[in-house]
Amino acid sequence: MINIQEQKIPKESYIVIMLFFGFAFLLTRSFPFIELSWLMNVFLVLLYVFIFKRIIYQFSKSPLSILFFLMLCLHFLYSVVIGNNIDLIIRFYLIIIILIFAYFSGFHSRKIVTIFLMLVSIQAIVITVISLYMTKTYGAGDYSIARQYFLINDYGDVYTYGSGFYRVQLKGNALIPFAFMISVILPRYMKIKRNRVYTVILGIGCIVAGNFAYFISLALFFMYIVFFSQSNHGKFAAFKKMLLAILLLVGLPYFVIYAIELVTLKSWGQASSLGIRWDQFHVLINDLTKSPINTIFGGGLGNIINAQTIARDYSEYIYYELQSIYLLNQLGLLIFPLFIILNITLAMKYIKEKDLILCYVLYVTYAITNPYIFDSNHVMVIIILTTLHNIITREKYIENLGAFNE
Repeated sequence: MINIQEQKIPKESYIVIMLFFGFAFLLTRSFPFIELSWLMNVFLVLLYVFIFKRIIYQFSKSPLSILFFLMLCLHFLYSVVIGNNIDLIIRFYLIIIILIFAYFSGFHSRKIVTIFLMLVSIQAIVITVISLYMTKTYGAGDYSIARQYFLINDYGDVYTYGSGFYRVQLKGNALIPFAFMISVILPRYMKIKRNRVYTVILGIGCIVAGNFAYFISLALFFMYIVFFSQSNHGKFAAFKKMLLAILLLVGLPYFVIYAIELVTLKSWGQASSLGIRWDQFHVLINDLTKSPINTIFGGGLGNIINAQTIARDYSEYIYYELQSIYLLNQLGLLIFPLFIILNITLAMKYIKEKDLILCYVLYVTYAITNPYIFDSNHVMVIIILTTLHNIITREKYIENLGAFNE
């Protein structure tokens, strides 16, 4: 009979954990360490170096990944031939490769998940403190000097719609809703200390961040948890479903009114949030469709669009609010669909669990119209989800083994 105690969970080396910590810390602490963002990439690359054998082994077992890699190499040469900047070509080539490799980088240590929740919670605390400070100091008055401080230093944005409640949208916020969803579903799979504290802190952070896309994803998340989750059975679960149904019926009119008012505010003028996105969509699609060859093969990696509109001058842009459309612009209709199919295939294989897949889909839902899709935040999301899958799989194995031994 097999001894369960011998089935030890694989441990990550302290070097790997420290490298992950460095990557996660600088990713979530762009404020105030924006100038050290280059070091974040160093930590990530070194992390990949230390687990390179694992990555290559898993990569070699995925024919679709190999096909995409070969096509991306050809696209690299195509980008060079058409005269794109070589530094930008290498930059976006590495971004895509690092993103795909993230699926093969899942760890087995709970420390990875704990570090992630802790650091993202610190980000939530920081933006909450900033919001409270702005409310106390400026209220509904003139706060332009404080706002310019965040904008000029490229930390993000802090603003209010006149109510005195300040939305603090700093770099690093993109992981807060995702971390909140993870903290909610974790008790179903494992016990993590201070999980409820993380959930409360991250929930407040989601509100302070004030991103409408976050709210939509979180609303869908709670609807799934209450109505469709397999863990919701019994009288209490039925009560929760009934309570949420009542809240939805009562709150829906108010939510619709709020959504209309917010969309109106975000759509006021070409320099507005939605106005900028619509402007970018036109610029990116017009460039993509300027010729049949460009439509099929794209503008190449690191494509710079020399276009100027009333809203903005895009001649130096390499990051857009619609970053997903920008990647389509670079890869074209030949490679971009394969890239999406590859992501879906790898997610289904290396994340698997329905709850984790849901968190991934909801992250993409609120990230797809923002600059933090297909970037370091996206890499972090995949690493955490694949790590959770590994931990859950291992614990299920031990549990089943224990039942067998009995």
